[in-house]
Amino acid sequence: KLEDIKGDLFPPNRSKDSVGFSANIDIYDFPTSGNQESGKWMSSMLSTAPFKAEFDIDDFKTTENGDVNLPAAAAQILKIFQLKQWKIDADIIVERETIDGDIVVRGELEVNAESGKYELFPYQLDTILAEITFEQNTITIQKLIADGSGDSRVHIAGQVYAKGDVLDVSLNLDSEKIPLDDRLRNALPENFASIMDSMIDHQTYDRVVGSLDSAESEGYKFDLGGDIVLKLSIKH
Repeated sequence: KLEDIKGDLFPPNRSKDSVGFSANIDIYDFPTSGNQESGKWMSSMLSTAPFKAEFDIDDFKTTENGDVNLPAAAAQILKIFQLKQWKIDADIIVERETIDGDIVVRGELEVNAESGKYELFPYQLDTILAEITFEQNTITIQKLIADGSGDSRVHIAGQVYAKGDVLDVSLNLDSEKIPLDDRLRNALPENFASIMDSMIDHQTYDRVVGSLDSAESEGYKFDLGGDIVLKLSIKH
């Protein structure tokens, strides 16, 4: 067992900055060497023996040129939610439980970001905090909390399955109080946006604006007021 290993992770081409990490590695159930040479035995042992490696990687951050090394799950979250000015802490476990068994990668991510928006429902989210778990290709958003318009809060939870070109998303987005404003309207699909538009009494709006003299109406902006409870299920 190797404990409290510290080092730096580099991508294969070393074209990006390294990321510091600490780790514990436990290798067990060693196969017997038999008549194998030590080098061959070591190679065989490493390729088949059960092991568990725990990595603690803190403070992934946005870089000036945008390049960064990230766990695959974190990279998917950044892409899906188009996060800006983010920081990620990661606890990652790489494990093979049985001799010659499959290697499983799982872990937890804590994500902080200045802003973002889900690519298929582009409602602007600010001051984002997310807790995420992942195992192999399945990413679970345990909770994502963000600020919306005004004093509204948006909550997102669900799962993402990502493998190669396959991306399956099942998310629930809700807010107990979200303003009916341009930010919401611009995020809605056109058929839903037209329903929102129908809530405006355009004749009344035209009479109100028309009743104002030019001096008073200069710079006048009409906003559809009020708040709604929003519960949205997103699947694709």
